[in-house]
Amino acid sequence: MASATFGRMDPYLTTKWLIFFWIPVAPIRSLRLLEIGSGSTRPFRLWNSTYVIHQTTGPNIKQVLFVYAFVVMLVLAIAAQDYVLSPVAYVLIVCVCFVPWLLRRFARQRGDKSLNSSPTP
Repeated sequence: MASATFGRMDPYLTTKWLIFFWIPVAPIRSLRLLEIGSGSTRPFRLWNSTYVIHQTTGPNIKQVLFVYAFVVMLVLAIAAQDYVLSPVAYVLIVCVCFVPWLLRRFARQRGDKSLNSSPTP
């Protein structure tokens, strides 16, 4: 079962970025990857995953727009500290920071459902 393992059972799309001080500046290319396993048994094994590149394309416009939208939301949340009460501003920043995690979780669940619902030959 795909959700019980650390590795993905199906290829997924990711975008490689030009980064400046941890801020994505420009997309370089998009890659369709298949995670084939973890390279380590240490606690941070997710950082040491091994991938196979199935396809390399130009930047995926949908992912690029989502990343830029996230950066804008984060900047606005940080700027909101001047206009709202301090605890509310911190909660807003934390909520914005969880958006990529939530989107990835929903995408994986959707991918797992499509794998389970697809007819087997």
